[in-house]
Amino acid sequence: MASVATSYPVRWLEPDGQSVTGQLTPGLDAVELDGRSDGRIVQRTFAYRDLDGVRIGRAGPDLLAGRPALVVKPHGAPSVLVRPLGMGLLVELADLLADLCAKSETVEQIAVIVPLKPQAVDAARALIAEGPPFDLADKSLERHEVFIAGNQAIFVFSGADACESIRRILRDATVWSAADRWEDLLAGPPRLAEASFAWAQNGCSR
Repeated sequence: MASVATSYPVRWLEPDGQSVTGQLTPGLDAVELDGRSDGRIVQRTFAYRDLDGVRIGRAGPDLLAGRPALVVKPHGAPSVLVRPLGMGLLVELADLLADLCAKSETVEQIAVIVPLKPQAVDAARALIAEGPPFDLADKSLERHEVFIAGNQAIFVFSGADACESIRRILRDATVWSAADRWEDLLAGPPRLAEASFAWAQNGCSR
């Protein structure tokens, strides 16, 4: 199956209750699930034409380990629940970056605002103090900073092509796993900060 996107670390629940850890790969005609459960290889392929739909389940039997999950419903078959690891932060962030990068292939700076629950600010500070869940030396980012302002965390990525750098970061399974720790701290979806003014040694712009 030809892939149109990277693979994402996930856990999913088979209709018989079997829990599987592996990866999800969206393709041109179908989505693939590949993983292991109790040492056994588990593989599922869902052709888009054979699906009744895919939605986000937020309550009752649509929860996976007590958290929202993707509900994949094949024609005439039970649903499969799929939960991306780190879905609270990185799925939203990936969508934001996709929108931004579609407009420009070379973006030098990206700032992402992450709203925090008031009681979660100290926990967010502690996570930030541990440092990023990726090796900055292995990326082409020139600078990475995180600021706390009130109930918001602001992640700033700077480099000759910040978009491409973050694409590589999002393909790192370690990052997806670490982002799972942020999920209970979020008060809402992350959003891009709008650039209103920029200055450089050779000039400035609005």
